[in-house]
Amino acid sequence: MSLDDPKVTPRDQNSYDVCLTIPDTLKLTSEQYFSEKVMEKGLYAVCRISGDLRVVATVWEYMFRHWLVNSHYEPEHQHAIEIFLDKSNVTNWDHFDLELCLPIKKLNQTSKN
Repeated sequence: MSLDDPKVTPRDQNSYDVCLTIPDTLKLTSEQYFSEKVMEKGLYAVCRISGDLRVVATVWEYMFRHWLVNSHYEPEHQHAIEIFLDKSNVTNWDHFDLELCLPIKKLNQTSKN
């Protein structure tokens, strides 16, 4: 996922988050291009989808505008995750098989009316 707005950040300065599970024995050799982070454990609302980019956008919009506001949860301050289920086809932008994962936490009962 890109962390930068391409309308603001020059193309050669864009950064991306890519999540991979790597063995402990693998060490990165170029910190200019890669850095390691350990994801914190957390709670996620997960929606499995299959379709084109419009489906992806529609489901993200649904999760935020409809599901979340009607649930007993609020967004957690973590990155959302898209898990590609069809590993052999991750560069196919015409069709996605994904799990969309929205980090959430229980809503503070005093803040929801």
